[in-house]
Amino acid sequence: MQTALRQRFYLIDALRGFAVFHMIAYHLCYDIFVIFGRSPQWFQHPPVILWERFICCTFILIAGISWHWGRRHNLRRGLLLNGFGLLLTLITWLILPDSLILFGILNFLGCAVLLLILLDPVLSKISPRVGVCVSFLLFLFFYPVTRHFLGFGNLSLIQVPEFLYEAKFLAPLGFPSAHFYSSDYFPLLPWFFLFCAGYFLNPILTNAPRLRPLLCRRLPILTKAGQHSLLLYLVHQPLCMLLCILFFS
Repeated sequence: MQTALRQRFYLIDALRGFAVFHMIAYHLCYDIFVIFGRSPQWFQHPPVILWERFICCTFILIAGISWHWGRRHNLRRGLLLNGFGLLLTLITWLILPDSLILFGILNFLGCAVLLLILLDPVLSKISPRVGVCVSFLLFLFFYPVTRHFLGFGNLSLIQVPEFLYEAKFLAPLGFPSAHFYSSDYFPLLPWFFLFCAGYFLNPILTNAPRLRPLLCRRLPILTKAGQHSLLLYLVHQPLCMLLCILFFS
């Protein structure tokens, strides 16, 4: 599955940048309402849950699309993302134990990038349109896995064996134990299927001539933010916390 276009699609960067600004706004609100106690149940409101899911899905889908463009550096990128993810786990464990991060978005993306290196020889032989459809269906089907069943929405079609949730080391796969807690948790199931949907979406976009003028458009601020999304992710939360401390103290 080769992409026909080598030029950069700046609109993809801009969409990532758009998600970055939403992420910053969400985490600032989270710090104000939850960590600083203004409304501890804020993150449980349905509109807030939808907002958070929109941000996450955008990041993961775009990461899957972008996987093709970093082939030569994907091994290093996957290891780097996992390294930063483990660093965040250590920092939250030491400084904010009530907001401990275990297998958060960075660790997920790092593992997804590395796993796709292994699967690429097989997945590249699948029709992109078939791959996108199957990946989205599998994502929806496995979405309830942390609730101990597989199905669509609240419709349970397969009950997952309970022993999988009793093994603490299986939490990164999507089987958290009863006492597992993470303030930022993205297991491989179901999220890897959304990452794969982005992987299959790439050749569909890059081989659509009518979309090229649109995809190559620059949106200066958003594009630049998207190109530096990892840096912004790493620095935004300490800055948000600092602002809250200065304001509320």
